[in-house]
Amino acid sequence: MKKKVGILGGTFDPIHNGHLLMAEIAREQYVLDEIWFVPTGISPHKDYKYVTDASYRCNMIRLAIKDKPYFKLNTIELSSEDTVYTYRTLERLYEENDDVIYYFIMGADSLFYFEKWMKPERILELCTILVAVRDDMDKTAVVRRIDMLKNMYDSADINLVDMPNFSVSSADIRKRLYEGHTVRYMVHDEVVDYIMDNDLYTDSSHPKSIKRGIDEGYSYPDEIYSSIIRRLKRKLDGERFMHTLGVMYTAGNLAGIHAPELMDKALMAGLLHDCAKCIPNEDKYRICRENGIELNEAETNNPGLVHAKLGEYIARAEYGIDDVEIGHAISVHTTGCPDMSTLDKIVYLADFIEPARNAEGISIMDEARKLAFEDLDSAVGLVAKRTVSYLEEKGAVIDDTTQKTADFYNKD
Repeated sequence: MKKKVGILGGTFDPIHNGHLLMAEIAREQYVLDEIWFVPTGISPHKDYKYVTDASYRCNMIRLAIKDKPYFKLNTIELSSEDTVYTYRTLERLYEENDDVIYYFIMGADSLFYFEKWMKPERILELCTILVAVRDDMDKTAVVRRIDMLKNMYDSADINLVDMPNFSVSSADIRKRLYEGHTVRYMVHDEVVDYIMDNDLYTDSSHPKSIKRGIDEGYSYPDEIYSSIIRRLKRKLDGERFMHTLGVMYTAGNLAGIHAPELMDKALMAGLLHDCAKCIPNEDKYRICRENGIELNEAETNNPGLVHAKLGEYIARAEYGIDDVEIGHAISVHTTGCPDMSTLDKIVYLADFIEPARNAEGISIMDEARKLAFEDLDSAVGLVAKRTVSYLEEKGAVIDDTTQKTADFYNKD
């Protein structure tokens, strides 16, 4: 006897209780053995670059269905690098499981443009369609639509799934999370916790919002800063986190004096300058190797120097900040470099003079703090020269770039 399997496809960005309810009622009403949740890959119906990474979406599905043995995750569409079409997914499923009868579950809204899907007649040859209709919908219109499709396609087997009025969408969930509202009782509790732990669906984790950032003349909204601060608080130790906030605000103050137009970039670069600092050393080197981040001899032999270059990558890959000037300022905030940009100087100095910085053994701290607000070049020269002297006194390896920075800004 063939197994009866319901297919529930979608982006699941994120999966919510409406999806689970639809699957459960379809399973009960049509006595299905299993429901397979099939997250979409590159869908023809979605702007894919704005869809959350598949790994997050799959993890949320796993959490939502883990207590239901008849609910399964099937990643067949994620394995394809080409545009995914439903008819092809069904063909592949039949190639892999020829002892299964498939029921494709869809919402009533999808039914009204079904004939515009790629090869709808082939879909109808391969499965029975189950259309979820809520109590508040015009069921008469849905039935007329089904009759029309049956007249258009001889193989059409389309049936209704009677749903209670539970109106929620993934877009609603994302909007509520972005605005700071609760989604409890709309989304499985463990999925909510996962969303919070991974900071999904805040403005900072939404590529479209980042892309329309300061490169196009906008300021980063407060929500982005708040989100990144929450994430950094979990990833940095307490002392490093307080230093990070100090650098952020000091960089902002320096920009206010020397280059107000750079305020947003200075704040963001200051906030993320140490984003890679607390990654374990072996992981720092591994991530650099895997992503082609070239390290010089000093960095190869001194893990404490790696976080700057790695931080540029982490800021872009994990926090969505792909501004080139911000990235460069992060990458040189420890060693400096000859002929730095204004933003580079601001972040370099803010890292040195921020209020929480331990000044033990650094006799020039007060002078550097005063000079930084008067003359950036003179302050950079002072700090770079003192850094070289301090490292020489300790017998530490001096990065060649640190020495070049000191020489460049102390020519006279």
